[in-house]
Amino acid sequence: MRRRREALAALLACALAPGIAAPARDRVFVIGYLSGGAQPRDFIAGPLAELGYVEGKNLRFEVRAPPNWQAATLAAAAGELVAAKPDVLIALMAWRVHALAAATRTIPIVSLGTADPLAEGLVQSLRRPGGNVTGLSLGLRESAEATVRLLRRMRPSLRRVTMLHAVDPRPAFFEPAVRAAGLEPVYIRMGEASEAARLLGPFAGEAVFIAPAAEGAAVQRFTAVAHGLKIAIVGSDAGALMAYGFEFTDQMRRAAAIIDKVLRGGNPAEIPLELPDRPRFMLNRKIAREIGIDIPNDVLLRVTELID
Repeated sequence: MRRRREALAALLACALAPGIAAPARDRVFVIGYLSGGAQPRDFIAGPLAELGYVEGKNLRFEVRAPPNWQAATLAAAAGELVAAKPDVLIALMAWRVHALAAATRTIPIVSLGTADPLAEGLVQSLRRPGGNVTGLSLGLRESAEATVRLLRRMRPSLRRVTMLHAVDPRPAFFEPAVRAAGLEPVYIRMGEASEAARLLGPFAGEAVFIAPAAEGAAVQRFTAVAHGLKIAIVGSDAGALMAYGFEFTDQMRRAAAIIDKVLRGGNPAEIPLELPDRPRFMLNRKIAREIGIDIPNDVLLRVTELID
């Protein structure tokens, strides 16, 4: 019931907003999605349906899921989406949004989330993007900085924090977040699973972030090796000590509201980017015990999800 009321409120707000027309219900809107593997029905179709855009009725998705993250592959997939002439383009993570932005300066692009869109060069400012890109900032710099400070409370001897990343460019939010906490940032490029021990060995007893984009069997292997080296892993894998970020369902509902504004004629150059308002900090107390970390009470007070 609450979701229905919020959806109706969003529709009313858009209808009353100056310069944004009511949507034409006698046409089919086309959304182009540059995917990392997920399908729109998995995350964004539901929130859009709450706002009146129903796949198979007045909404159609054009999806391209390139087989790798190489620049040429992404550029080709983005070009195919632009050639389909969608009403709006969507993507998650900066390298995909950059690929779309390089392919068109006229079709509106709604970012489903990037770590730091201003630092990543996607917008001129968060309040007034200035181009054809708007959407969501994941606020990862702010939440990463808070997470590093919590790590330092749990491991007072910590002097550096490492980012394990799978693709280039390396995550822009990490270095300023770590330096703001008074520590040294280090980057290492994730290799094959067989290289985990060699790459992680120098960081035994320290802390390693796994980049949000990293996934698959290699991540599981790196996490398992890190556990044996008493490394505090920050990431989404089941073996991580901590995870940080945002409440995904809420973010996608906010993304849908921005897409709705664009489809009603809103100018992406003037639609402010939104930051998450529900930060998430997960802590696995079982992992903490296994790698020899005592959790101070002030850290427990900051945690939103505690796993025993």
